[in-house]
Amino acid sequence: MLKEIQKSLNVSVVTAVLCLIVGIAFLIVPDKSIAVLSNTLGIILVIYGVFDIINSFRANYILSSSFATNGVLALVAGLAIFLNREILESILTFVLGVIFVTGGLTKIRLSLALNKNNEKWLIPFIISVVTITVGILMVIKPIGANYLALYIGIMMIVYSITDLINTIYLKVKLKKTENFFDNLLPIKK
Repeated sequence: MLKEIQKSLNVSVVTAVLCLIVGIAFLIVPDKSIAVLSNTLGIILVIYGVFDIINSFRANYILSSSFATNGVLALVAGLAIFLNREILESILTFVLGVIFVTGGLTKIRLSLALNKNNEKWLIPFIISVVTITVGILMVIKPIGANYLALYIGIMMIVYSITDLINTIYLKVKLKKTENFFDNLLPIKK
């Protein structure tokens, strides 16, 4: 079980680093970044979506719904971007926001599980709440196309930094509580 969670956290680290790079690019060249990075983002979303959909079939009951939701949303967004770049402006902040919220909710579940094992859980919990807040802001505060690249860049950087800190913290804590998670979350057969 712990191996499955660790794999998911490793993917989270890679995704956060990629989002950080894309976020910085959006801030550096906002006028060209939407067009130039749409294919890159489409590829990232498709790969992320396929990976999460596959993992949803192998994951336990706590993680499977999050993997499936993230996977389907990411896959649909990635394919939509490939088929019509203009759709990027209308759906990108919404889809990224939903992905950030579901990822944050999964990490809240993990931090609460740490609490049950008398481990320090408040830091990852707070960071997860920040991640969810960033996601909600992206969903409910759409902005005009002129500022879209800057807005996305800032939100992706905030998400990436908080997610990296949270994921590294959870990886360290989960390693110490391997037996607890193996007993708490049996793998589906």
